Amino acid sequence: MGNITMVDGHVPDGSYQNVTTNGSCSCDAGMRFDGLRARGSFDAMRLDGGNVHCEGRLTCRGDMHVNRISGHGELHVGGDLRCSALDFTGKIIVQGDVMCSGGMTVRGLLRNRSCIVTRYLDMQGTLDADELRTERLRMTPLSSAMFGRSGMTEFTRTSNAERIIGGDLRVSRLICTLMQGVFIRLTDESHVERASCITKLAMDSTSSVLLVSGAAKRVYLRNT
Repeated sequence: MGNITMVDGHVPDGSYQNVTTNGSCSCDAGMRFDGLRARGSFDAMRLDGGNVHCEGRLTCRGDMHVNRISGHGELHVGGDLRCSALDFTGKIIVQGDVMCSGGMTVRGLLRNRSCIVTRYLDMQGTLDADELRTERLRMTPLSSAMFGRSGMTEFTRTSNAERIIGGDLRVSRLICTLMQGVFIRLTDESHVERASCITKLAMDSTSSVLLVSGAAKRVYLRNT
């Protein structure tokens, strides 16, 4: 099939080049697409296809296997999420595993109670995860008064993770049980229970590690 545009309706099963939805729309598990642009509210049983751009709230009740994900708003996935790249502003909540072969850039909230595997994660906001495996992690808090006035405090809370395993790990305002990396940098009241580091462990005076293993050189940073 070709392109389809839907306003407040249900997209029939089939294979499409581009799907554009506006308002409140839904689809069953049999829809395939090269591109999906969802504006408003979109509810899917399962998603298999190419690029996805969300401007609103996208809910996938099962697995979501796509190429690139972009946009802003809310993304809720009831199963596994697999993609090649992700760049999203807002809220992402995934019940199953998250596997991204490329990189992930998230501004807002990323919540997962399974395992996140990605080449790199640039996180501005709050991470709430059980396990993260990545070659490179950059984590900085969002500190805008706008979020507090709007009641969106979950975007500015301290991040939490049970396990973070990777290479170059640089985090701010994180509580973590176990962190394993080649290089680890902790700032802005980051506290780790157990850290295993190969080359260098750097932290400022507001951060701490309870138990350290590995041959890493320890560096104490000046607070700025």
